[in-house]
Amino acid sequence: MDLPFRRGIRPFAAMRTLLIFVIALLGAQTVLAQQLVRERRPAMGTTVSVLLYAPSSEAAAPHLEAAFAEIERVEQLLSDYREDSELSRLNRATGPVTVDPEMLRLLNRALGWARQSGGAFDPTVGALMDSTDSPVVGWQHVSVDLLTREVSRLRDGLRLDAGAFGKGYALESAATVLREAGVTSALLSMGGSSYRALGPPPGARGWLIHVDDPTEGGTHATSVMLSQAGLSTSGNLERTHIMDPRTGQPATGCEQTTVIAPDAMDADILSTALCVLGPDAGEQMLGGLSTIRAWLIYAGTEHSEVRTIRWTSPSGS
Repeated sequence: MDLPFRRGIRPFAAMRTLLIFVIALLGAQTVLAQQLVRERRPAMGTTVSVLLYAPSSEAAAPHLEAAFAEIERVEQLLSDYREDSELSRLNRATGPVTVDPEMLRLLNRALGWARQSGGAFDPTVGALMDSTDSPVVGWQHVSVDLLTREVSRLRDGLRLDAGAFGKGYALESAATVLREAGVTSALLSMGGSSYRALGPPPGARGWLIHVDDPTEGGTHATSVMLSQAGLSTSGNLERTHIMDPRTGQPATGCEQTTVIAPDAMDADILSTALCVLGPDAGEQMLGGLSTIRAWLIYAGTEHSEVRTIRWTSPSGS
């Protein structure tokens, strides 16, 4: 008695199978139609690279221009060598300064990380970068009033500096511009040490990022698949040492720290903070930050010590 009903669903099932096949075929054709487009330009004292997938280089061009324009805008906001930047204007002021909402949010966020890291990261290290001869440093001496939008430096000689978060913020801002324009697959980088990934390349799990080990022997190199996240690497084996804002001296014991976070600015800040904190305090700080992953190399008694926190390489280790 139920035979007509069974016969009735067979054409529908066949149509559904055909529809799924057509959708899959169209999806495959869309993937194949995408091509990788790359552009490199100087910005923020280094080289900025933007890679994205688009139907053609012509289709990618406006997105590339928008990304680089956003990075230029952030540089104009945070540059300490441009006299007309918002940061330079703030550092020249002798009293409370009304700043734009973006700068207000940015400084408030940076000061929050300074508080959470116990001063291992500190956005007031501007004077320390120039001299270790008793410079004025201390995030506690900056007042941010969210209601009046006023920022005050409470000690003479205190100077704000974006060196430990500016690159990450610029990459995050440019990634937001690309995402809002409909770009789904892109990788932005600065100087080979800071990255921000949108979605992965077509057919891949992520963008393969190699993290070199600059120590003797280079046995602690690793790699990671990066997608929808930021990555930052810091270390005292670079040309300029990372300073410990708490002591006014170079941080000791750190060889290299690499951090992955959902936001590139947070990754930038934390890679610096972990280099200053050292292995135990650094691991303790990250214990409650479940979205953060880290690959940390510290100097040991005889050999370098590697600490990993929620880190997974492409091979699964």
